[in-house]
Amino acid sequence: MNLNHCTFIGRLGKDPELKYSQSGNAMCLFSIAVSEKWTDKQGEKQESTEWINCSVFGKQAETSAKFLSKGGLVHISGKFKTRKWEKEGVTHYSSGITVDRVIFGPKNESSGTNTTRTQYTDTEGNLNDLPF
Repeated sequence: MNLNHCTFIGRLGKDPELKYSQSGNAMCLFSIAVSEKWTDKQGEKQESTEWINCSVFGKQAETSAKFLSKGGLVHISGKFKTRKWEKEGVTHYSSGITVDRVIFGPKNESSGTNTTRTQYTDTEGNLNDLPF
């Protein structure tokens, strides 16, 4: 049995970007920082941050673009995907999460994010409809 499911809670590194495919389907792109803190053997505090690229599709993409902003807390879940494309004879790869569930974090007064914890689920994403 195989399972491709990822869940992350993190903060947006910048405002989300809303795009539309040629067929009019909405796509929201953003990245979140997921940090881990620990104390090493010498008693020094350490921190490591991973950046997760996220793609949200359909109505959920439009809602995410409206309510998410830089610094805002978000809980996402979806599938890990690696995309491959050719540009000027060079093969490029990009990995990230195709999000099927977004839960907005509590309001961050400085970022203006959503005032309540709202969950949106949408599975309208079509990877063959990406604009790149």
